Amino acid sequence: MKRGLRKPIDYKRIYDLLKDGPLTWKDIREAAGVRNSHVLRVIDGLALRYPIWQPGRGVYALLDGTDKQNDTE
Repeated sequence: MKRGLRKPIDYKRIYDLLKDGPLTWKDIREAAGVRNSHVLRVIDGLALRYPIWQPGRGVYALLDGTDKQNDTE
């Protein structure tokens, strides 16, 4: 397979999509325009810039004040 130039990932665009609700692995792959094997790199890049978490397997969402992983009340 012929390798082309890498296109920059638009993390802001994916962040804006996350504002509307959780995204799946496939949603992130399509939004970033990368192969399936590179989605984890995109997710890592997002996590460095924005507060995201994984509420379920293959699902990613923004972490805000209403999301509580360990509610101790």
